[in-house]
Amino acid sequence: MEVIKAAVMGIAAAMLALYMKSVRPEYSSMISIGAGIFIFGFALICLQKITGSIETLGDYLSVSPVYIRILLRITGIAYICDFASCICKDAGYQAIASQIEILGKLTIVVMSLPVLQTLMSAITEFMGA
Repeated sequence: MEVIKAAVMGIAAAMLALYMKSVRPEYSSMISIGAGIFIFGFALICLQKITGSIETLGDYLSVSPVYIRILLRITGIAYICDFASCICKDAGYQAIASQIEILGKLTIVVMSLPVLQTLMSAITEFMGA
């Protein structure tokens, strides 16, 4: 049901922002940002449900909780950077949007390094045994 509410809110905000763009362009950007934040709130509700499910799956698979937290943080970083990038693109600032995307990608690489190191260690251990 949250998806329908968010979709209707997004469509209404887009229509209102489109109308306001010809009348008062500064209000158009504010409407876009406000709607994005509102829909982001719905996404956080869904993310909480997903977090609980992933932690339960981690218990069944006996995966270290550290790796699950890394996965969830990476997902959050990707979503936040995409959200911020889209807001900047909508406002006409493509260069800033590109920098946000690059920062997000680099942060994801840095956060995934412990997983990669553990994987390489396991492969080395397996090959040596």
